[in-house]
Amino acid sequence: MTPDAPEGPCPEGVPDRFGPIARVYDVVDVPFRFFARNPRAAVSEAIPEDALSILDLGTGTGSVLIALARSHPDASLTGLDASPGMLAVAQSKLARLRDRGIPCADCRFR
Repeated sequence: MTPDAPEGPCPEGVPDRFGPIARVYDVVDVPFRFFARNPRAAVSEAIPEDALSILDLGTGTGSVLIALARSHPDASLTGLDASPGMLAVAQSKLARLRDRGIPCADCRFR
């Protein structure tokens, strides 16, 4: 921590900074599908198949963690984010997948 860094779990205002755009945030992923390798696939491939626990810091809307849940079905997965709005979108995405019967490992958002 630098001397001028704020005390506490995160800088003031961070949770609210992303909440208002949480519902449309995933639109940012679209260009990756056309111009570059899918970053979620790259992350998934970089984590050993036999990983037992995966922590996604700054999980946002949970796209990477949900992809990991599908590719690492035996792992316990946790996504952390400071934005309640982003976490609400992540929870909603996970619930929709589970409602459709898609296995998503042991995945939690905090």
